Amino acid sequence: MEEADALAAGLARAVPGAESVAGIAELEGAALSAAGRIDALVAVARARCWLEAVQIAMLAGLQEQPLTCIPGRPDALGDFLETQEQVACALRISPDTARARLVEAQQLTARFPTALGLLAGGQVQIMHLKALLEHTAALDDETATRVEALVLPKLPTQTVGAARKAISRAVLKADPAGAEQRHTRAREDRRTTLQPHPEGMAWYGALLTAGDAALVDAAVTAHAHTLDADGRTLPQRCADALVELVSGTATSSTTATIVVTVPFDTLIG
Repeated sequence: MEEADALAAGLARAVPGAESVAGIAELEGAALSAAGRIDALVAVARARCWLEAVQIAMLAGLQEQPLTCIPGRPDALGDFLETQEQVACALRISPDTARARLVEAQQLTARFPTALGLLAGGQVQIMHLKALLEHTAALDDETATRVEALVLPKLPTQTVGAARKAISRAVLKADPAGAEQRHTRAREDRRTTLQPHPEGMAWYGALLTAGDAALVDAAVTAHAHTLDADGRTLPQRCADALVELVSGTATSSTTATIVVTVPFDTLIG
C-alpha cells in the first residue's frame, strides 16, 4: 500500500502528461489508503485537463487546416463541412456540436494561449476556459487579452462559479465604456425555451435581463406563498404558481407585496 500511495502522491503533484497517464494506469486495482485514493483522484483530474488541452490543439489544427472534401479541388466551405462531419462521427456528437467544438478550439488557441497552458498543466478546468470565452465573446482581441491577464493569477484557486464572477468584474474593468453596448446586444437575445424531459415532463425557461428575471422570480415566489401547501413543497408551489400566473388561472385572493433586490454580481453577469 505504501508504494502505491507514494506513486499516487507523486502523480498528484507531477506536471500531467503522457508519463503521468501511464503512471495512473499502474494504480488501477491497487490498494490505496484514504489519502492515496484522494491523490489518485487528483492525478486523474489533472491528467484529464492535459488530455483536454491536447484535444483542443488537435481540433484547432483541424479548424486551421481542414480535411479535404474532394482531392485536387480546394473548397473552403466543402472542406470545413467535411471536417465537421468527420469530427462529429469520430466523437459521436452532432454536427452542430462538432462545429462549436472546432470554433471554440481555434478561439482558445488564438486568444488565450496562456490560459490554455494552465489547462495543460492541470491547474484549471476546461469550464474555466469556457467561462473566459463566454464572457469575452463580444470583446476585441486586445481587450480580451487584458481580461485574461487580470484573472489568470487567481484562476487556479477559484471554483468555476467564482471565476465567472471574477471574469465579469475584469471585463468591466478592461472595457467599462462598452458595458452598456454589450448589455444592449445581449438583450436582443432574450427568448423563452421549451425542452422535453422524461416521464411526460418538460423544462420551460427564459433568457431575460437580470432585472426582469429577478422580478419574475419574486412574483412567482410571492404567489407561491399565497397557495395552500396541500403537501406540496415550496419549489412545487413555485412551479404551480408560474403556470397559474402565466395562464391567467390564479385564484388566490391574497395580495402579495413584491420586493426585488438584484445582487451586483447578477447584474454584471
